[in-house]
Amino acid sequence: MKIKPEFVIIHHIGGSDAYPLADTSKFTLEQLDNEHKNRFGVISSLGYYVAYNYYILQDGTLIQTRSDDERDMDALGYNFNSTSICLQGNFDLTEPTEQQLDTLSKLVLSKCEEYSISYEDVIFHRYIANKTCPGANFTKKMLWYNIIRRASFRQLLKIIIAILKKEITLE
Repeated sequence: MKIKPEFVIIHHIGGSDAYPLADTSKFTLEQLDNEHKNRFGVISSLGYYVAYNYYILQDGTLIQTRSDDERDMDALGYNFNSTSICLQGNFDLTEPTEQQLDTLSKLVLSKCEEYSISYEDVIFHRYIANKTCPGANFTKKMLWYNIIRRASFRQLLKIIIAILKKEITLE
């Protein structure tokens, strides 16, 4: 089933249930792929078991693990209408790196443009699930500050209008 993303959902690896503050800053794509292979067992058209569409490493490297038009498995109720982006690390413990924020900002702007996704529909996982994801140390203010720094003039105007209309909140 092909989907058209209507939301961008942002995640972090986080810790485990047993160790919520575990350091996952070095959690490799292979580890994530194996974990999701065991948990979900659904391989993507790109050959990964990763539940997210994109994975951003600490150094800002972007890896696409599911095509945008196929189901992800990251957020109950949104798996058929979202593009999901996961950042390497546990932001209940640390903060995203500048390289991650740079890559994330460019990707969010690109996906909003490509699929006509409203900026108000760029959401953190914690707003639709009982989780801290993408971590207590990663705020909407931090996200939007970095997106604004990288936005084109036209995108910036749309963001400012969305903020003034209170469609985007900065927590």
